[in-house]
Order: sequence, then C-alpha cells, then structure tokens
Amino acid sequence: MPYKFIDRQQDLDTWIDRVSAIKVIGLDTEFLWERTYFPKLCLIQIAADDSIACIDTLALEDLSCLNEMMHVSTVQKVFHAAKQDIEVLHVAGLEAREQIFDTQVAAGLLGMAEQIGYGDLVETLVGVRLEKSQTRTDWTSRPLNIRQLDYAANDVKYLADMAQIMSEKLLSLGRLDWCLEDCRRLQQSYRSVLAPWERISGIGKLESRSFAIAVGIAVWRDDKAKEMDLPRGWVFSDKQILSIAVEKPKTLKELSSILNDKPNILRKFSENLLELVDSDSLVSSLSAYRKVPLSISQRKHAKEIKKKIATIAADLDVGSSLLCTSKEIEACLRGDIPERISTGWRQDLVCGLFEPI
Repeated sequence: MPYKFIDRQQDLDTWIDRVSAIKVIGLDTEFLWERTYFPKLCLIQIAADDSIACIDTLALEDLSCLNEMMHVSTVQKVFHAAKQDIEVLHVAGLEAREQIFDTQVAAGLLGMAEQIGYGDLVETLVGVRLEKSQTRTDWTSRPLNIRQLDYAANDVKYLADMAQIMSEKLLSLGRLDWCLEDCRRLQQSYRSVLAPWERISGIGKLESRSFAIAVGIAVWRDDKAKEMDLPRGWVFSDKQILSIAVEKPKTLKELSSILNDKPNILRKFSENLLELVDSDSLVSSLSAYRKVPLSISQRKHAKEIKKKIATIAADLDVGSSLLCTSKEIEACLRGDIPERISTGWRQDLVCGLFEPI
C-alpha cells in the first residue's frame, strides 16, 4: 500500500476529498512529550482503503478538514492503544468522535495480552514482522527520512484489516458489544483528567495536614509546569512533594535540603512554597479528597474479591485487570464504584462482588 507525505495544504485538501467516501480509516500519531507539559503533535498517519497519508502537522496550520473526517459518525476510526492518541489529538484541537475501534482493547477481550504492542499484534494476526528501529526517533526533526516514513505508514497499514478480523472473532464470542462499549469510553478519557495530587503514589497515606500540604504543592507544581510547558517532574519530583509535606520545612535552608537539585526553583519560588507549607486553610477543605487506607477487614475482603475476579477472568480467558483493577477494587470497597464497573457489561460480572461484608 503506497503512502504519501503531505506537508502542503492543497495536497491535504485534495487527499481528504479523494478518500471522503471511505467508511473505515486507520489512525495513529507521532508526537514529542518527553520535554514538555503539553504534547507536541508532529505527524498524523491515516490509512484509507488503498492509500496512506503521513500528514506533517508541524508544516500545516489548517487541520479543519481532518476534524470533519473524524467527526463523521459513519466513519469507523481504528487505533491501536487509542487513549494517548485521543488525548494528543484533543490538545491539537482535533476530536476523534464516535465509532472508535481500539485493536488493543479488542485484543484483551480476545484473551491476548492486555497491553499487547502493535507490532506483536500485526505479527499474530497478519503474519508480518514490522521493523522497530524508529521507536525512539525524534519526530520534530525535519526532513523525515524514508525509514521514518516507512515506519509511520506501517503503524496504520494493517489497522483496518485487523479490526475486521477481530470484530468477527469478538462477534462469535458475543463480546463485540463489550469492545465497542469500552472503545466509546475511551472517547471520554481525556475529559476524566486526574487531579494533580491523584498522580502521586502514597499521598493518601499521609496524615491530614501533610496531605493538605502535598495537595497544595501538587496543584502549584502543575500550574508552574503548564506555565513553563515543562514535565511536572522537571519542576520537582513526586518524592520531593511528599518530603516537603512530611518534613514541613520552615526556612529556606530546610527547604533547600529537600530541593537541593532544583536551584532555579528555590531561587524563584521558595517563598511561595514555604507559604504553602505554613498555610492551614486547606486542611479541612481537602480532607474529603483523602483516600484513607483500607481497614484490615477491607483488605481481607479485597483479597477475596481478587480471587473471585481471577476465577471469572480465567473462565472468560481474559486478564483479571480487564475486568477490575486493584485500584478499582479499593474504590468499590470505599463506596466509590467507578462508572466502568457500575454500568455496562462488567456490572453483571463483578459489581455484585462488592456487597457489604
């Protein structure tokens, strides 16, 4: 299947017009997100029937015709591991709406590894082994070479065929609706953004005042990361947030011992951070967000539920976490049942396991 590199507006408009009647397209993105807060979209690949376009989003200013294609409800958009692609497209002002099919989601429901890579899936279903040499390429660099473009085009070349194969298998198992439900949920994933503090492992184990301090600093760090367009960890690490919250430094010297590798942050923002540590105003208002560790009886119940879920998953020949993750089990035992568990196909399978003990 030939591909076309598109970096001129006229060529993009012409190509979109030519494939406008296609009902199934394969989609992928290449982006840079290691050194910034916001992802930088560098390339969009679209496979439409017998044609592939590698669209240079760094060279083109008007991508509205792509939005039109992604909004059409009669066009199935096939991704592999769609969640991050959907988020990256959203940040770039593009929305993949309706009829999303994720081949990684489908693979999990077919008893394959839940996080199976695209290359392994292509080899399993299509019998083609793809080159993986460009997985660490710098997609912001121009011009892109032939090997980079070949790699990018191959990332969408087999999506439609695999979606067809997997849809038929899922239909025969009575799980196609399960897959489409989970894919519809992916379309909302970028709206369900975690609060800045929810990303920090171990924060729920802090006592109330330390928790409030950690939350305040996590929110402050997130705002600064956005402002400077830097990864959160480049401002300072989760571990350093927890250290500040526990040690509660009162002086610049005490704060410096925790942020000794962040001299620029200390020089510019030490007063702000010390004020956050000293503030009592957030303690009561944030107490509701603190996830208290499970009790001994709840932990015992969680283990029993995990065993039951593992049995159900084994009967279905799928991974346990596809049915319900450990975090979801904990949330359910706290009375905060996630929508993924309380509705849809999982409801009948696992929701009843969380009856009060």
